[in-house]
Amino acid sequence: MKKLKIYLFFVVAMTGFIFPQLILRAGLSEVSGLLGAELKIQNISICGGVFKQQEKPKEAIYDSNTETRTPYVIGLNYYLKPSGNSTYFALSYLADAYIKPSDLGPNYPPEWLVGKNAIIGYRFTSNKKYDGADLRFGIGIRVLPHKTGLAFDFSLGYWI
Repeated sequence: MKKLKIYLFFVVAMTGFIFPQLILRAGLSEVSGLLGAELKIQNISICGGVFKQQEKPKEAIYDSNTETRTPYVIGLNYYLKPSGNSTYFALSYLADAYIKPSDLGPNYPPEWLVGKNAIIGYRFTSNKKYDGADLRFGIGIRVLPHKTGLAFDFSLGYWI
């Protein structure tokens, strides 16, 4: 038992303590939505968020049903440095986004789509380890089933 305690002490001492950090986010982001949260451990984080609720209009005059959904996003971030100002890479999956036919072209009906985003950006932090704020700017590519375009990340985060 004593050997196990000594071994665990050295493992913890050599690797350091790893504290997960919960970051609340708000902004215009295809990684964390309008409102979202991010769970960060060292250089890697998982985030998710929601966008404004969207309503799909009636497809025909006789159709009285409208469909309403809340688009959501799930993302994975990698920061080059675990704390402080840093470049980051993000991959995200956007679901239940409504695309108008005029955005796709004349031959496409209105539909709910899913998209995949890849973003590179920079994070500016308040350089506090245990509580603070950060501001992220990023740009990348968004891939939808019928269209490819720009993806963006502009969000403000706060952690305790």
